[in-house]
Amino acid sequence: MKKKDVACYRCGIILTGFRTRFCTDSCYKKFKSERSKLYSLKYRFRCPEMPCEICGAIFKPLRKDVTACSPVCSQIKAKRKQQEKRVRVRKLAPVKPMGRIKPIHFDYEVTFHNNPLFVNSKKEAHTSLKSAVREYVKAGGLIERQPTLPGAKIPGVNIKFGFECEEVCGFGYLHSEEKIEEALIDEFNGLI
Repeated sequence: MKKKDVACYRCGIILTGFRTRFCTDSCYKKFKSERSKLYSLKYRFRCPEMPCEICGAIFKPLRKDVTACSPVCSQIKAKRKQQEKRVRVRKLAPVKPMGRIKPIHFDYEVTFHNNPLFVNSKKEAHTSLKSAVREYVKAGGLIERQPTLPGAKIPGVNIKFGFECEEVCGFGYLHSEEKIEEALIDEFNGLI
């Protein structure tokens, strides 16, 4: 099948090879520039004449949003717009650090009472403390009772070695190391 003789759109030379519209790339570029000039002349009457924002020369824009007469003037306008934007950003107030942090609020109250509870202990230090507290209460003093903190989410966390936290803390604290060692030895013996 033979290709029909097709001429170039611009110069009229018959095309050879794989070319379909233009004989060379330079011919295509010249055709395109001529066509764009014709288009601009055809549609330039739609918008009224106006002065350029940069140089002040009067020109006829192709569209209503064009405000510069040439590519050079439009580049100058773009640079000025960027500079104005940078100035606006610099004028923003600097970010201040966070002020006072709000305290953590727990929903419990401290209570005062005159009926203290004591741990059963026969040590001399504990008995002297008990008697001092009883004398203070008889004189009209009130004991401040701090509420217990919320427990752990896992039930067995506070009972790690098989005894209650009250035994480890408070009056039983002096012997807690011995109990921990005993519990560790028992646990180790259970593994063997």
